[in-house]
Amino acid sequence: MTAKGICTRSAIKTLLGAVTIAAVTATATGEMRGDTIRIGVLTDVTGAYSESAGQGSQIAAELAVEDMSGAIGGTSVEVIIGDTRNDPDTAVEQARHWHDQGIDLITGMPGSAVALAVQAFTREEDIATIHIGAGSEQLTGEQCSPVAIDWQYNVRGFTTGMARALAEENPAADWYLITLDHPFGHDIRDRLEEVLADYDGELLDTRLHPFDQTDFMATMADALASGADIIAVGNAGTGLVQSIRHAHELGVHADAELASVMTLLQDIRQVGLYAAADMRFIIPYYWNADEATRAFTERFQRRSGSRPSSAQIAVYVSTLHYLKAVEASGHSTGPEVVATMREMEVDDGITRNGSIRDDGRLVHDMPFVRVRQASEMERSGDYFEILDIMPGATLYGEDPDPACPFL
Repeated sequence: MTAKGICTRSAIKTLLGAVTIAAVTATATGEMRGDTIRIGVLTDVTGAYSESAGQGSQIAAELAVEDMSGAIGGTSVEVIIGDTRNDPDTAVEQARHWHDQGIDLITGMPGSAVALAVQAFTREEDIATIHIGAGSEQLTGEQCSPVAIDWQYNVRGFTTGMARALAEENPAADWYLITLDHPFGHDIRDRLEEVLADYDGELLDTRLHPFDQTDFMATMADALASGADIIAVGNAGTGLVQSIRHAHELGVHADAELASVMTLLQDIRQVGLYAAADMRFIIPYYWNADEATRAFTERFQRRSGSRPSSAQIAVYVSTLHYLKAVEASGHSTGPEVVATMREMEVDDGITRNGSIRDDGRLVHDMPFVRVRQASEMERSGDYFEILDIMPGATLYGEDPDPACPFL
């Protein structure tokens, strides 16, 4: 296989440590596609999302498989990894290659453009799909799929939670938005406008930028000059880190609050508490939220050398849910196993009050957090203070998206 970004199975095993774990078999009535359940972690291995997703996502999936060892019988489970290179065409080509090799589940796919492209392919081929790193509402709306679950990032949940919490404090606050110029960023703008319609403040302006932009000095200066009370940033990875750094260098905190729609533990570690302190936002999972997350973190850290991001925790719990659904349904891919995932209670000890809507959206309670000052840290890596737990029904709504065509 010579196409750009495609790792052959042998190369994946050599370079990225694919793992085969035995003793997993279906006992329920139904059919498997083969004698091995194959899980493909399709992620950003070397680019902007590699630290928060990357090979750590493979490790998280492996830990979920280990938890099911002996629970389903004798069919082996293989976890492999592929690199999207943050390019939709490369990601689809990898998914197609895996399909030819008999893949059962494709999970990961950070970035909405990549996720939407892969979902279009897996919907056509009936491959079970779990999205971990894409926020676009189109995944459960206009482009929804009967074989896909949108597990972690979601523009509506993140934007609604963050914006309502800050607008309740200052209903007259004016906002300025800096966000990506693709479906993820466009959805953020729409949701922010929707929330602010209930308050006295308004969205003064939106600055859209390309994925590869790294210099935000001029953009932040324009945002500051607008007189906005809150400057919201809707990007991720390197773009978010650079946005926070340049906001700090310009002294934004003295005149406006800097808010982020989507922020990961690794982002704060990269940018430093000195620049990110007191930022507030919603996160899906946090390694130090409770005993269950701390127990998983200990296992993950022994293997990876670092604490898991929310995305990596999400890979673990969603893969565990998938394997339980395989056990219950007797199917390893396609609409049957995904339908079972939607029907089953999300019971992993980490996800709070989780359920999956008919459109594929996981709805669960999420922490609203503040980045600690360096002087407030009591243990290494405990960057976030949990201010509140926000109910999933408030963040997402309980009803499926009416734009989802297969409903």
